[in-house]
Amino acid sequence: MNCKKIFIALLVIIATCNYSLKAQVFSENQKMTKSFACFEGSSLDIVNKYGKVQIINHDYDSVRIQIDITYKSNSLDKINKVKELLSFDITSTGHFIVAKTVFGKNQSVFQATMRDITEAFYTDNTVSIDFTVWMPEYINLSVDNKYGDFYIDNHRGTLNLKLSNGNIKANNIYGTSYIDHRFGNGTINLLTVSQMVTSYTDTKIKKSDQLNIDSKSSTINIDEVNVLKMESRRDKFFVNKVNNLYCKTYFTDCNIQLVSAEVNVNTKYGVYNLNSIPADFNYINLISRYSDINIFFEPGSGYDVDFEIKNTELSYPIHLAKIETTFNEKEKTSYIKGVIGNKSKNQKVKINAEQGNIVLSHK
Repeated sequence: MNCKKIFIALLVIIATCNYSLKAQVFSENQKMTKSFACFEGSSLDIVNKYGKVQIINHDYDSVRIQIDITYKSNSLDKINKVKELLSFDITSTGHFIVAKTVFGKNQSVFQATMRDITEAFYTDNTVSIDFTVWMPEYINLSVDNKYGDFYIDNHRGTLNLKLSNGNIKANNIYGTSYIDHRFGNGTINLLTVSQMVTSYTDTKIKKSDQLNIDSKSSTINIDEVNVLKMESRRDKFFVNKVNNLYCKTYFTDCNIQLVSAEVNVNTKYGVYNLNSIPADFNYINLISRYSDINIFFEPGSGYDVDFEIKNTELSYPIHLAKIETTFNEKEKTSYIKGVIGNKSKNQKVKINAEQGNIVLSHK
C-alpha cells in the first residue's frame, strides 16, 4: 500500500515538472538608439510591424530614434531564430531619414527562409518592436505600421500614415495629412487638411478645416468641420457642426446636428438626419434612392424648391408652401416647383428621390 502511494506521488511530481517545463516562457529585451541631424524640409520614413510607433516633440534640430524589442517564447532556440531573422535599416542621406524593421536580412535570405519566418512570427512566439522617436514638429513624416498603435503630439510637417490593426491617438496635425486606417480606434484633436481612408474603425475627430473621407464599415464622430467630403459604405456618421457637406453614401446612416451653408448628398439605402439648417443657408441638393431623409429648418426660413419625386413619401409644411405640382403618368414621377416660407435671398432646395421618405420641417 505504501509503495502504491509513493508511486502515485512520483507520478504527480513528474506531471507537475512536465507542466512547469511546458509552461515556462523565456523573454529577452534589446534596445537600440540612433540620432541624426535634421532641418526644415527633412523627412522621416518609418516602417514597422508588431509594435507601437510613438512620436514625441522636442525643440532640437535632430531626430532621435529608439527601438525597444521584446522577445517571448517557450524556447530559447526560437528566440534566437527570431533574432537571426530580424534586422533594422536605420540610415540618413541628405534630407531623408529611414528607419525600417526588416524581416530577413536580404532578398535571398527572405526567399529561402519563408518557413522559418512563418514559424518565428506567426506561432506561439511573440515579438514586440516599439519605436519611440523624438523630433521637431516640422519634419515631414511617413509611417507604415501593422499590428501596433500610433501616437503623435503636435505636428506641422506633412503626415502620411498607414496603420492596420492598431489605434491612433493624435493631438494637433497642422500640416497636410493622408491617413489610411484599417481595424482600430482613432482619437484626433485637430486635422487641418486631411484625406482619410478608413475601414472597420471607430474614429473621433474634434476639429478639421477640410476633411475628405473614404470609409467602409466604420463609425465616425466629428465635432466641428468646415468642409466635409465623404464617400461611404455601411458607415455611421455623427457630426456636430459642418459648414459645407458633400456626400456619396451607400447603406450609411448620417446624423448631422448643424449644417450652416451647403449640402450636396447622393445616398442609396441610407438614413440622413439634418437636425438644424439655419435660415441663411445657401443651397441643398439631394439625390436619394431607397433612403429616409429628415431636414429641420429654423423658423423663418424660406427657399425655392425643385423636387422630382418617384414612389417617395414627401412631407413639408403645406401652410408655408406656394408650389405647383405636375405628375408624369408614364414616368410615375411628380415634379414640384415653387417656394416654401418667406424667401429673402437666392436659396434653393433641390431633391431627386426614388423610394423612401423625405421630411422637411420648420421648427
